[in-house]
Amino acid sequence: MIDAQSVIRAINRADTARDYLRETYLPGSRTGGPRAQNAAPPAPLDIGKLDQINLITQQLAGWARLIEEETGEFIDDEVEVYLRRHATFAAAQEWALDMVDELNASAAKGEAMAGASVKRIPAGECSCGERQWAYQTDRPYVKCRAGHETTPADHLASGATLSISDAARALGVSQSTITRAIQAGKLDGVLPGSGGRRGAVSVEALKKHAATRSKELHA
Repeated sequence: MIDAQSVIRAINRADTARDYLRETYLPGSRTGGPRAQNAAPPAPLDIGKLDQINLITQQLAGWARLIEEETGEFIDDEVEVYLRRHATFAAAQEWALDMVDELNASAAKGEAMAGASVKRIPAGECSCGERQWAYQTDRPYVKCRAGHETTPADHLASGATLSISDAARALGVSQSTITRAIQAGKLDGVLPGSGGRRGAVSVEALKKHAATRSKELHA
């Protein structure tokens, strides 16, 4: 017996696997930062991953069209959002198990092909009310289940203060990277000190640093 949550989990898993693949199929996408001057040429475009991205996209669209035909409700939003909205209807259909099995199988293959090279951490709720995650890639981003995407810096609330570890997670870098940036004067913040003093970084300073760092990495 398939329930609506099983359908939603399958949709989310396929959508996330596709995101993983999108972050890794381009040459050099596994590395962060500019290549060294004498570095080896990048690997060719990974056609297998690109094909899997297209397959997942086609499968999601196919199930959405089937629901559209059977309900008479037009696909008036992003396919993933439309599917989640009709998860209860889908779960009650004879083909529900086929849908869940197909999406889970494609997601599992996509996850394996991406090599779990893209990590994500919970990032609270989006303004639309859906859960969202921060994806730790060479160009970190925050994305919710509904597909709304922002940069980590834009996601942060102005006026807030973050710990060193939270600042590192927000930008998808190590804590030592944040600490070195403060020490080098590239980021305004307070370093951890003796007596149990915790380091801290203001969100406004982090946003400025994120913008500067992005220009340096992709110049």
